[in-house]
Amino acid sequence: MLSEEAGKTFRFKEQEALHEEIIDDGIAKIYQSHLDIAAGIAKDEDAELTCKLLDGKPYQAVSKYLEAVGASLLLIGKTGIHADGDLDIGGNAENLLRTAPCHVWLGQSTYTPPADAVARETITWTEEAERSLERVPEGPRQMVRMAIVRFAQESGHTVVTSGLMEEATQRFCPERGGGMAAEETLDWSAEATRLLGGVADTSLAATVRLRAEKRARRDDAKTVEAAHVQPFLEDDGVLSMTWTAAALARLARVPEMVRGSAKRRIEVNARDGGLAEVTLEAVEEGLAESRRVMESAMGEGGHRLGMDGDG
Repeated sequence: MLSEEAGKTFRFKEQEALHEEIIDDGIAKIYQSHLDIAAGIAKDEDAELTCKLLDGKPYQAVSKYLEAVGASLLLIGKTGIHADGDLDIGGNAENLLRTAPCHVWLGQSTYTPPADAVARETITWTEEAERSLERVPEGPRQMVRMAIVRFAQESGHTVVTSGLMEEATQRFCPERGGGMAAEETLDWSAEATRLLGGVADTSLAATVRLRAEKRARRDDAKTVEAAHVQPFLEDDGVLSMTWTAAALARLARVPEMVRGSAKRRIEVNARDGGLAEVTLEAVEEGLAESRRVMESAMGEGGHRLGMDGDG
């Protein structure tokens, strides 16, 4: 639309190259990471996916691909991820219902990948940060890793550095543990370790570990045995419980990315306390204990988390 002279000033060719490099390639990398996340989740479930990134209008590219591979069934979502809540069906879904050369399964359920699965593809750690994390005691190490990953995701970071770990430590335990004494480390029997290893959700596994060790200490045991772990493994450690309206309202204020794990921890705590339902007090207590545990785990490491302080 510009004159030839104005076009030279605007430098169309350079702008096209910039668009190709930053926008098109950048979006392709984002979408490829989604595919890599899906492949990683499938691999964790002993399944294998063949993933392919396509160019073009989505419904046209997908329709052509279905025909090329001779697909028998297409599973698609009713709407896109950024769709308005009142939208009955998205444009790509509607067009694929019309043009797909195979059966179509139209779904409307949502799925949120585990934070660690997303982190595997979207977050990297510097060597210094990895070395710092290795200095954290093995017991709480995975929990600390996930806390830092979630902090990085919330902050929009894709690289975990020692500086970011410093920020996370200041956020979760501003007093470097607040003077909390580290509890004596307990050994785990082979059977107890095997039972804990069967919990697929890393966040839930950390909760089960903490509750089992708490029960072992209550019994004055020096080793965590299977009997200490077993009570928390029913239904993968989650007891189906009723929640009061106030408790649900409080849970809704927890950031969505950690809400699921927080809910499971609260229900585990409520069951351990013999409660018949989850109350507002139980939610507050569960969230407070989770914070204390995180502060203790990160506070014990203090300087171990890659800080250059005096500790």
